[in-house]
Amino acid sequence: TEARNEAERLQNDTVAEADRVRTEALAEAERLQAETAAEAERIRTEASETLTEANEAATRARADAREDANRIRSDAATQADTLITEARNEAER
Repeated sequence: TEARNEAERLQNDTVAEADRVRTEALAEAERLQAETAAEAERIRTEASETLTEANEAATRARADAREDANRIRSDAATQADTLITEARNEAER
């Protein structure tokens, strides 16, 4: 009877310890899952911000290129007009 009581006590202790370890493992798994989800969200947000910045930079670059092209066209037209005027003046002399 005493041996059976001791065996029962040991079994109960083992079950209690297994439950404790399982509970701790579940809590740790939940903590790690939450950390992973938070890190994934941080990375997603960072990637989204980077994409937004890249899109804004591309938009600025396109606008700058348009301005440059327009300026070059305008300068070329002005130079052409000047050359035409000079040629006419020369022809009139």
